[in-house]
Amino acid sequence: MKQHNHMKIFIVGGGEIGRNLVRQLTRDGYQLTVIDRGENVVDSMSNSADVICLQGNGACYGTLKDAGAEEADIFVAVTNSDELNILSCMTAHMMGQGIPLQGSGTLIMQSKTGFTGISWGFP
Repeated sequence: MKQHNHMKIFIVGGGEIGRNLVRQLTRDGYQLTVIDRGENVVDSMSNSADVICLQGNGACYGTLKDAGAEEADIFVAVTNSDELNILSCMTAHMMGQGIPLQGSGTLIMQSKTGFTGISWGFP
């Protein structure tokens, strides 16, 4: 197993895609934080994988701040709502404004038409 302990990945959405990402990324040794609205989803995931799980709205600034999302190297929004995915990514991006996230950051959003990646860099 390749270790990526320095990479912090935040995933909003613990549905099928989120669970599959968690399985693969924990196997590869990434530090993961998962945010989902459903208490049963959070409980199930925290009991089955080595991840930090928080119940809450992934588009809410307070939730993301409490989770430490400003430290994310990669932020992934894979809920079943395009609107929540967009708002989550926008909020995470706003949190990173002017804060060096190890030189760069990546936002990845799932939409009904596929995945969209947005990268940004800091001086």
